[in-house]
Amino acid sequence: MRTSENLPTSGVTILGENPFARTPGGKLKVRIATAFPAHDTIVTVPGIHVTQRQAFLDHLDELRRSRAEAPLTQEERDREWGLAVDLIVVEGAIQIRPDPHNMALAFLADELLQRLTAKHRIRFLGVLNERVREAIKRRGELWRITQLPITSEEMRAMIDSSRIGIHGREIYYYGELTGTRSLTFQEFQGLGRLDDGELRFHLSEIGRHLGRRNAAGNPEVAFFGTGTGLSRADFTRIDFETLDSAGLRETFHALVEKFRAAAKPGLLRDDPENLEWKNAMVATLIGRENELVTEGTLLGLSAEFFMQIEWLPGGRIEEGELVLDPSLDLAETEGGPGEHLRDEKPRKFILNFVREYGDLEFVNVGRVIGSLSRRAAMPGRRGVYIASLKQRQNPAEIVTIIRLQKQGVREYLEQGFSLLDAMISAEEYTEYILDRRLG
Repeated sequence: MRTSENLPTSGVTILGENPFARTPGGKLKVRIATAFPAHDTIVTVPGIHVTQRQAFLDHLDELRRSRAEAPLTQEERDREWGLAVDLIVVEGAIQIRPDPHNMALAFLADELLQRLTAKHRIRFLGVLNERVREAIKRRGELWRITQLPITSEEMRAMIDSSRIGIHGREIYYYGELTGTRSLTFQEFQGLGRLDDGELRFHLSEIGRHLGRRNAAGNPEVAFFGTGTGLSRADFTRIDFETLDSAGLRETFHALVEKFRAAAKPGLLRDDPENLEWKNAMVATLIGRENELVTEGTLLGLSAEFFMQIEWLPGGRIEEGELVLDPSLDLAETEGGPGEHLRDEKPRKFILNFVREYGDLEFVNVGRVIGSLSRRAAMPGRRGVYIASLKQRQNPAEIVTIIRLQKQGVREYLEQGFSLLDAMISAEEYTEYILDRRLG
């Protein structure tokens, strides 16, 4: 079925709600979606990515029956299953979780999504995966990779936005990178406030999804901070649907106590202000093995640039022609929807690099967020940029730091200099800067 929402779909078939539909209260209706680029279809029916894949296969069989054709064979079902791409909808963007071994499929999903929304609202997950990062870098699109949280505020925002449900209440914390829904002790214990029907429903839901794995091989649902003290077997051995009210409550309280005993004491209460709980939750959401990896070390930059780069639209060379990211135009439009990308300098840097280095494969330009200096703010132009580029004949990537000269003709004119004096002063200042750097 197509969406009933009054939002443009540009010939894209949507099974379920439009990905950007909202409730009357303004909340996103859809958090999980699956793209099938070969069929120009996006599935948003409630559930998990596995059940959305199944819903799409059922949709194909229904179409075949309507044409008096035989249902899909198992081989055909397996092939269609493998051509799906996981999507996650967040405020202001829709994120693609690519298969690192099939980036071409992820880029097809990207093209499909661009028929629904602007390119700057489509992002890629996987900043810490070398295959993902390399494929996107070669397109001059490092700016489209969702970055990891840096500050405590960003970490708390990540935790808050990760709340998600499956078919019921939003009791899970969803890791966009892993696809795992983490269930904390506090959320589990809180189920005891529900009536028997809802409690039974959620306990059955937890039990069903504990044993499932997503396309990346990670658990669909996992207990937060418990180690091996609580397992799927504790749920699957119980038929919650057949328990009477007293038996249901008794069984639930036994599971609560087992969860309590298995969890680390500092993780029993959900508290983003608690450093131990916050760090443990962020590590779980992004994958514990990624805790100490930084963007700066990935590029080989010095420690002063630690997680301070905001990538901007870049460019690549195709068949000898420079292809600038079309989002550069959006980024240079004042007051437009891509306001956070607005910067007129990357285009000029890219054109200079093409003239200077000749046959390039790609150019990515980023700006350093905030000043790296501890000095008080000074007058004049400021700015530090990073450029990552590669020549075709050179196997090594070039990483360049661009520091803007703070005083030029314009700045001297603004200070009241005559045109001649401004030109002379700017030339003298340039010679001074070059001499200082040479020294």
